[in-house]
Amino acid sequence: MIKQNKLKILISSVIILLPSVLGFIIPKESTTPFAFPILIPIFLLATHWLCIFVTSLDKGNKNQSKKVMGILYWIMPTISVYIHALFYLIEFGLESNLSLVIGLMAGIGFIIVGNVLPKSRRNRTVGIKIKWTLENDENWNATHRFVGKVWVVSGALITLCSLLPDAVFFSALFVIMLASVVLPPVYSYRYYKKQKNEGRYVKDDSCSFKPNHSRATVILTVIFIVIILTVCGVIMFTGDLNTECTENGIAIDASYHSDYYISYDDIVSVELRQDTNVGTKYNGFNSARLLMGYFKNDEFGSYLRYSYTKQNSEIIIKLENKTVVIGAESEEATEALYNEILTKIGG
Repeated sequence: MIKQNKLKILISSVIILLPSVLGFIIPKESTTPFAFPILIPIFLLATHWLCIFVTSLDKGNKNQSKKVMGILYWIMPTISVYIHALFYLIEFGLESNLSLVIGLMAGIGFIIVGNVLPKSRRNRTVGIKIKWTLENDENWNATHRFVGKVWVVSGALITLCSLLPDAVFFSALFVIMLASVVLPPVYSYRYYKKQKNEGRYVKDDSCSFKPNHSRATVILTVIFIVIILTVCGVIMFTGDLNTECTENGIAIDASYHSDYYISYDDIVSVELRQDTNVGTKYNGFNSARLLMGYFKNDEFGSYLRYSYTKQNSEIIIKLENKTVVIGAESEEATEALYNEILTKIGG
């Protein structure tokens, strides 16, 4: 399968990486996270190749539907373009349409997949892969027809919910996606019980998971998961913010995120405060150690933050058209930085 689709794999891989180029050419004052031009494209590309390789090992996909295989090749490029477009739109001030953009794209995606899944043939890598579907063609077909309907309805509901306020939309999105995952196995099991009661269940182990079938898949998946968990663990608990008062402004050097610069001439006011309401992040990076990027709360609306997660002492810098919240690693260091800023701006 891989040899016959080399060109398709190459083109899809290029599309995954292409949007990340924008991460290196957008303006320097950008706060687009480091992850977007570098880490996320690499992760998506690795996932893309892993899915293709694992699927190619499954003999059940030898005569698989072309539409189903098309999803395999183009889902990661689509996700890459979608994620980058979403965050670059936010970068240029369109965060107010966040739920609408996410809802429309997710809704369309659910509807497309819902129309394609019923066409899938029994295999071990694509579709609803549980005991009762893998052992019986009738159960597989019935379950995937049901899944198709559920996902189309879910897509329509997600699209309609995108018109709701952000908080309501994301709650509804979680419920809808949870139902889309839970309902298919329940339906498959009930269909299996019906087949058993009517004496129509014919077990066929040709597509069931067996050691000789899944060994390579398991090894690759474990290696992939270990790498991802290691990278995530390092990023989650490491990183620093180096904030320096230069001659003409405040320079913020951030780990895992774009650096930022504030000119003294642009500062309207500066305030040292405790326990500022962080609000909700909608574009940026946060971990067990750092909070960086664009957030939204009732006081500031949309604002920019560079601070430590467990540090409650922060400096509120008001610019003409933006609020920036910064903080050092300790309360003492934050206060010292605040006093230095006051000295620089003549406060």
